Amino acid sequence: ATVCAVESDKKRHADIVKSIPKDIKCFCMDVRRAVPKFAKNGESFDVIFADPPYELGWGYEFIKLVASNENVLADGGVIIFEHSCREKVGALDAERWETESRVYGGTELTFYRRKRADR
Repeated sequence: ATVCAVESDKKRHADIVKSIPKDIKCFCMDVRRAVPKFAKNGESFDVIFADPPYELGWGYEFIKLVASNENVLADGGVIIFEHSCREKVGALDAERWETESRVYGGTELTFYRRKRADR
């Protein structure tokens, strides 16, 4: 399976590239460019883990980005979105997505599972 990472900060990207196995791809770009690029290229993932900076509006922006490029996530795939407990996150169409949240101290993980097309 292919593993990809996206990091927009050049220094962090360089540090990540130094510390990960060579078969993991790490792109130095903004996620707002990466997700549409993956979708346009027909790439889809079983798991997407997103850990954007807390409390900067990503709880809505990232979910909106995924909703407009939902084929970037495979049927039955899951997005794990890490955010502050104080931060609200967007909702996806309940007909096509299952949502669950878990709290760990001041951190919350919100899971968005894309329902399989055959259900």
